[in-house]
Amino acid sequence: MGAPHRQYITLAKSFKEKRDRNIDISRSQAKKSIFFNSFRENPNSSLIQDFSFAGFDYGESDPDALFATFKVYDAKNYGIYPNKSEDCTLKIQNAVDTIGRDGGGILFFSNGIYNVGQHGRFIQINYSKIVIKGESKSTVFVSHSPTLMGEKNPWLSPFVFTTGELLQSSNIFFGVQFKKRKSIITRSASLTDPGSDGSIIEAQYLTKVVEPAYRGDSILVVDDTKSLEGSKYVILALFNDYGNDELIKTLLSVDALREEWKTAKRASDEIAPSFQWLVEVERILDSKRVKLKQPLRVDAKAEFYPELYGVEMLENVGFVNFTLRSKWNGIFRHHGFPIYFSKREAQIMDYGWNGINMKRVSHGLIKDVVIDNFTNPLYVQDARNCTVDKVVIKGSSGHQGIKLYGHSSDNLFCDIFFETCFADMMGGEGNCYGNVFTCIEYNNTENIYVDFDLHGFSEGPFSPPAFNLFELVWGFRGIKGGGALFNQPACAGYNVWWNIFSEGYDRTPDVFVNTCYHKSNKIKQILGVIVRTIVTLVHKKSIGLSFVANTLKENLSKLNNDTSVLRREHFKLFRSSIISGYCTKYPMRIYDSGDNYVYVENFSGHQLSEPISLFGEQRRIRAKLGDQNEIKYDDCNQTTK
Repeated sequence: MGAPHRQYITLAKSFKEKRDRNIDISRSQAKKSIFFNSFRENPNSSLIQDFSFAGFDYGESDPDALFATFKVYDAKNYGIYPNKSEDCTLKIQNAVDTIGRDGGGILFFSNGIYNVGQHGRFIQINYSKIVIKGESKSTVFVSHSPTLMGEKNPWLSPFVFTTGELLQSSNIFFGVQFKKRKSIITRSASLTDPGSDGSIIEAQYLTKVVEPAYRGDSILVVDDTKSLEGSKYVILALFNDYGNDELIKTLLSVDALREEWKTAKRASDEIAPSFQWLVEVERILDSKRVKLKQPLRVDAKAEFYPELYGVEMLENVGFVNFTLRSKWNGIFRHHGFPIYFSKREAQIMDYGWNGINMKRVSHGLIKDVVIDNFTNPLYVQDARNCTVDKVVIKGSSGHQGIKLYGHSSDNLFCDIFFETCFADMMGGEGNCYGNVFTCIEYNNTENIYVDFDLHGFSEGPFSPPAFNLFELVWGFRGIKGGGALFNQPACAGYNVWWNIFSEGYDRTPDVFVNTCYHKSNKIKQILGVIVRTIVTLVHKKSIGLSFVANTLKENLSKLNNDTSVLRREHFKLFRSSIISGYCTKYPMRIYDSGDNYVYVENFSGHQLSEPISLFGEQRRIRAKLGDQNEIKYDDCNQTTK
């Protein structure tokens, strides 16, 4: 591997000691970004999107100040006392519902231990303006049992704290469905995957967009705004045409769809709304025009048949100043059935011990929270403009550290400290756009590498994550694509990695790795064929000799097929990704020297890009330009000075 770059160590030390983003970097250690200069000149045509709208209230107000106006309710008044042996789940649920019906407020818990989650119960937040607040980190909620629901979409099982459950029940996705959906069951290679029939909770159709709108526009001309009355949040959906897959190829930044990308190839045949953006309506201008709170990220061309769908959201939900801990035994083996554990045991360790799911919430806050010993500590699902600030994730290693799901857009994650690792460390899947991860640190005490993780489509009519920003991240190795092969590629275009302090080694110096396309020797390939054949037989519940022979023959035929292995060229699966200031402790590589697939600058091993914080500088620019929604509050101390 070679010795670490001396300048890398100097920069990394500076970053760790001064985590306020105002790092004093000399000219020799930072280089002005060409990508950022392009953004300054024309934000609506640059490779880089405007990320300044991420976070609580778009960075325009202080959530702490808002919550300070809420009425405070002491948990003791609802019979909830610390350090008792009883399970408090039902009492907490009753208190939350009572406060919610009365208009909301803060449910305050004194220091001590509160037992929750026995018998698989979980706490639902189904009202706006509900804040769960502890006296300090010594306010500890202890979960005693898993919340797995494994019959359908077990990866969407409930969490100890689950918001929006009445709007969107667990174990099912939400969004806009295919226009011509076919009856197809999809399953991954995992034997614990019960399969999905593709059903989702469908958003309510409102109206058509009748005139083209383009990136940077915030006003849409629609058929009739009357149907938008009362809809503060909408999904802007763009559709593929029958027999025409231009939209999905545009989102994925590809000229052609690979044969094994089965979900992507359904887009034109079943008319998929591949682009689905959850966005806030600012106001209705007249009978034909509606103004959005932020500019479009893509062109809403007429040939994509843009439509608006209504979305009901909770607002101003918060989790503040406490510790959430579980009694999980910490035994984890990623998708460990059938070799290591039973099907149920494997599902529990993958999807059963879950912390907080901020689902269907807009302008929410998770702050000063410790999440200890969960296989899935934190989901943000179908949510927007939530801020996750000063969160510590610790305990046993598990499945998914921080996961964006569904239509989560413009959320902000800052000052996150990982004291443990996860198979899928931080990232997301589905139509997740404009999210920002800034000042994230992984304390790698056991020399276990982790990667950024992107996981593909989620469900048939969706598309992979795009236009997200990861900046000022310490301790992650590379960028990983995961998920089922049929749901590849793992990400769509124009995700940005900005000033990353890479650390760790995984037998390869390649920055981009996709687990579906791992290179292996012939023996491992043949073993893989046998395993895939067994998985198929189990899923199909068939042991007929002819079926076995045909399945084995089909899998063997893929051994020498270029569609099954991309040798050293996984970057081709991350089209239009943007790398700027990727500092590496050991020599790493991206073979795409001509920027034909990904865009790369300042990939020298020890040189940062200016501005140091892309997000902070974009926030500063928006404030300086006098945006009509002027930034009055600088959450997470993001503004560059």
